[in-house]
Amino acid sequence: MLGTARLSAGSGHPFDEKAALERIKRELERAKNIQSAFNHSMMDGEIHKRWDARNIEVRTLIIHGTDDPIISLQSAKALARQIPGAELLVLDGVGHELPAAELPRIEAAIVRFLTNMNT
Repeated sequence: MLGTARLSAGSGHPFDEKAALERIKRELERAKNIQSAFNHSMMDGEIHKRWDARNIEVRTLIIHGTDDPIISLQSAKALARQIPGAELLVLDGVGHELPAAELPRIEAAIVRFLTNMNT
């Protein structure tokens, strides 16, 4: 699992092995079925064509890293185009896992998004 975490980290920040091990420990403690931890391996990098998001009627903020090995940036952009009015925040050098260093930027984007919901 540590190897998968390392692959999912992205290139923009140093890999924090200690934090990854702590997160993995918490995941294992709460897991009812350890096999579910590996369901990402079924992804081929794309969002399946049968998943139609055009009927989503709420404002949506998609947060996606450029280095995500699970779901491609191309798929995230396509999803944002499908959802009416969706916003896409692209995090350079970020993989599937969100590094702590990016949390202030993500928090600010969420606050801005929620603040502007009624406009």
